[in-house]
Amino acid sequence: MMSPSGTPNPGSLIVRYDFQAWQCLLAILLLLLYSFTLPTTITLEDAGLFQMVCQSGGISHPPGYPLFTMICQGLLPQGGVVAGNFLSAAFAVIAVVLFSQIVWLVSESRSVALLAAAFYGVGQAFWSQAIIIEVYSLAVLLFMGSWLLLSLFTRHRDFRYWYAACLTTGLGLSNHWPLMILSGMALPLVLWSVWPLLLAAMKKPKFWLLSCLLLGLGLLPYAQLVLVKEPEIAVYGPVTSWQEFWRYVSRSLYNDNHAVADFSHKVSYLKWLSTEIFSQYVPLVQVFVLLGFIHSWRKITLSANLVMLLVFLSSTYILMAVVNFEYTSLYRAVFKPYPVISYAALAYWAAMGIHFLTELRLFDRKLPAWQPGVFLLLITTASVFPAMNRSRGGFIENYNRTILEFLPPDAVLFVRGDNQTGPIGYLNRVEKLRTDIEVRDLDNLVFSNRLVSPFAPTTLADAALASYVTSEPRRVFSLVDQIRPSTSWGVVYEYTPETGTATVLHPTMVALLDYLMTLYEEDLLWDEHEQYFLYNRMIAFAGFYRSHVSAYGVESLTERQLRQFEKLQRLFPGQMVMLEHLAARALSPTEQADALLVAAAAEQQMPSVIPLRSEAFFYEYYGKIEAQAGQLAAARAHLTRSLALWRLPDNRAVCTLIEVLQQLDETTEAKALANAYEKSQCP
Repeated sequence: MMSPSGTPNPGSLIVRYDFQAWQCLLAILLLLLYSFTLPTTITLEDAGLFQMVCQSGGISHPPGYPLFTMICQGLLPQGGVVAGNFLSAAFAVIAVVLFSQIVWLVSESRSVALLAAAFYGVGQAFWSQAIIIEVYSLAVLLFMGSWLLLSLFTRHRDFRYWYAACLTTGLGLSNHWPLMILSGMALPLVLWSVWPLLLAAMKKPKFWLLSCLLLGLGLLPYAQLVLVKEPEIAVYGPVTSWQEFWRYVSRSLYNDNHAVADFSHKVSYLKWLSTEIFSQYVPLVQVFVLLGFIHSWRKITLSANLVMLLVFLSSTYILMAVVNFEYTSLYRAVFKPYPVISYAALAYWAAMGIHFLTELRLFDRKLPAWQPGVFLLLITTASVFPAMNRSRGGFIENYNRTILEFLPPDAVLFVRGDNQTGPIGYLNRVEKLRTDIEVRDLDNLVFSNRLVSPFAPTTLADAALASYVTSEPRRVFSLVDQIRPSTSWGVVYEYTPETGTATVLHPTMVALLDYLMTLYEEDLLWDEHEQYFLYNRMIAFAGFYRSHVSAYGVESLTERQLRQFEKLQRLFPGQMVMLEHLAARALSPTEQADALLVAAAAEQQMPSVIPLRSEAFFYEYYGKIEAQAGQLAAARAHLTRSLALWRLPDNRAVCTLIEVLQQLDETTEAKALANAYEKSQCP
């Protein structure tokens, strides 16, 4: 390695103690920071699934993340979310220390290394993944390990580092192969100066034997996918054939190419990504990032600069060019952790920028370079801390505990999707909350009590579900209104073939809605996944109230329920459901005027987390009401916007738009639209 002075010390394979002490101090501070801010209750994303897989055994979602699964299953105690979240924090701290070593080798400056590592540790994306049970912290650790080992191989030309890098790279592929491959595009450039040495070594069978053997050894965790027999938790069930193995590992079951995502979505994502990159740190730090980028090209080698640049581009703009997500808050939130490795380059450039400033002698000569860096670090940490502090959360656990505790004894509960399956499954299977309840997945995923294979045809799955609910003696509930006829309890639906469709206002659900409306009105949630979940729960409650009032009248509501209903109608979810109801029937002139006022007010308070499909439907309802009111130009604009947002046949805005165009004598455009959407089946 190098001595603390920054000069090479070829005879040593370890660093001096004083630098190790700085690394330990940084690691301790970051571990304390992460421990203080990590959630103490279950959260969304993949938290519930990973907690179940780690504590109950099984297989995670594709590509399986077998290395992470093996580690967490071996280390985590039973029960509680903190241990799983802390495991990510530990991985993150080690990754930061490895990154500091890399920067020290590159810059030959201890202050730059420590500042870069510290900035990386308090960056928004990295911090957010360091405090929840996820695979990203381990992915960063293994990538940094490979990068460091290859850097040491380049410096010392000792093939032990090369072989260790082969093993580490294999382990990285066993954890998160897409991220490892993307970011790994930069690693061949690390070897720029030793390619002649490598080419010479490639002529020897021993080189290939050891390299392939160690890489293969790193890939061995994938055998776990096949070796796990009859897992309690497995997203697509047990892996029993090579075809199923490949389907799992290749992620072929996932669709990263959304039908509605056209070129405009790509442009929007590129604009958003640029903003997201600069939001990792406060604006003042971003100035130093730009300075450091320029300064780095003056101070360090071309190959090292190219490595850093490619690390930055790999899982930001290059990845963005590959995926084709629809531009919504949900998928922006999904994408946010992907560039977590790329942001290491930002941290390095920020440190180099501060180093450049101190070289200008703007400060007293006795002022060490790290002092202005510490000042900027404190500002950054203070600005990021409120959003990262999830220790006082609890929304997701509170909500799902309420649902489970609401159910009668010995019931069956069907769930669907990550946001239901994860938290409910964790509370029921790991925390042992309401073990008398049998939790099942409507899509036959995750749990071993599936009715049919998740790959069974829809007709077969529907028939199996119908057969099950009609023969099941226990009361059957669902968090999705799919098993009908059903009685709606608000956000829980009970299969009631004897009484038919109905709605029931229950005190527990009324209290739950009060809680949700407080969170929504006061904007108390920082996490975008939680905001999205809250919005959809509010929509469900709004639809429930609308159905209840339509069936039983406003007079059926108690004073508290009436206040709640009126308050809900002043919020966007209630207005959205109201507009759907109004747009479906003929309105009097007075009703048209009132409906247009509601639509205008709703548009002003439309939340950023609204799904793209819902936003398209909002403008469909708006346009339909305007068409009824004779405001044809405005109706045309809103209906056109609806189609631009959701270019799929289930958007019935095309039907009204064709009628509006015909009334405006735009027959050519109306015919073209009818031909383009001929499958939309307009009445």
